[in-house]
Parts: sequence; structure tokens; C-alpha cells
Amino acid sequence: MRQIIDDILKNKEWIFSGIGVLALTGVIWLLRRFLFSHRPSQQPQQSAAPGGAASDVPNVVPDNWQGIVPPQSRYDFVTETSDSIPLGLQSFSFEYGPQGHAKALTLNGAIVRAEIQFTCQITNPYKAMFGANEYALNVLPPRFLSQARGILERFPLTRLRAGRQEIARDIMAQLSPQFEELGVRLESVTVGALDLIERAK
Repeated sequence: MRQIIDDILKNKEWIFSGIGVLALTGVIWLLRRFLFSHRPSQQPQQSAAPGGAASDVPNVVPDNWQGIVPPQSRYDFVTETSDSIPLGLQSFSFEYGPQGHAKALTLNGAIVRAEIQFTCQITNPYKAMFGANEYALNVLPPRFLSQARGILERFPLTRLRAGRQEIARDIMAQLSPQFEELGVRLESVTVGALDLIERAK
């Protein structure tokens, strides 16, 4: 260690010149690529057919989705490894329902299938990678579904259908700070189709 420090002091003009800075940047880039290139990015994706597509990889529900995904869900989880972070707009579509990403909504005793989408953009890559001890977009979608449910289930079905834009704005206002905390800006929320499955008895 002492030898390295002595070498740096003897060659400090070279190290802090343009070539030295370029060399140091290259070494840091190689270290980051080596250390962080195997970090998985998990997202739920719709299977090719209801019940799941045939695959050699078992459909393992990630920890963040435990207790959210219904047992009969037609959606599979896939794990993808990437060496980059997408910085453009990203859209996510989800379904509350017996075969959806999350269990059906209960609106005044009525069981309802609902579609919901959100669009977001990573604004702080460092926070997005490390703010939640894993990739933010592994954590935020299940959190979004859980907390949006709390807002959606305050209303009866007729009120939800009539005021879906206002309710979507309310969801966005309440959840935006949590997205920002993890370096992601929540751009929009859309409440889609709402279908009655079963009436209260």
C-alpha cells in the first residue's frame, strides 16, 4: 500500500493530466461494469397464454409481489439482466382481478376487475439503483398497486366510473413523493376498464 501511495505522489502530474484522468475514468467504468452488471431487473410480464406459457424457467413470484398476486394469475414473472438503465418514459399496465397482477377490488361489497396504468421516468439513476437496496422499478409497481387499491376502494363502482380522471389525479398526487424518493418521477396515472365480477350479497 505504501508503495502505491509513493508511486502516486511521484507521478501526480501524469495521473492528474488529461491522459491520467481518462485512464482513471476507464478503470472506474470497468469496475462498475464488473460489479453491477449482474444486477437483475424484474418486472411482471403477461404470459403468452392464460395459465402461463411453457418455459424451462419456473415462475417464481418475487418477494415484493408476495401477497399481492392472486393464485390464479395469468401473468408470469421474468428476470432480465441489463447493463444499463432506461432513462426514457416507461409505461406499466396492471390488472386487479382473479387472474390479474393483484387481487380484485372490493367496492362497497362488489367484486370488480380493474385496469390501471402509470407512466414514469427515472430522474436520478443512483437513487433508482440503490435507494431501496435494489432497482426502484422492482419495488415501485407492487407498492403502487397496494396503495392505489386503498384509494380506489373508497368509492362505489358508479362513482369510480364517473370520476376516474379525478381519482387518477388523486392517486398520482399521493404516490408521487414515494416515486421521487427512489429517483423516479411519476408522470401520469390512468384508470382503465372497470368490470363488475360479482355483486354484494
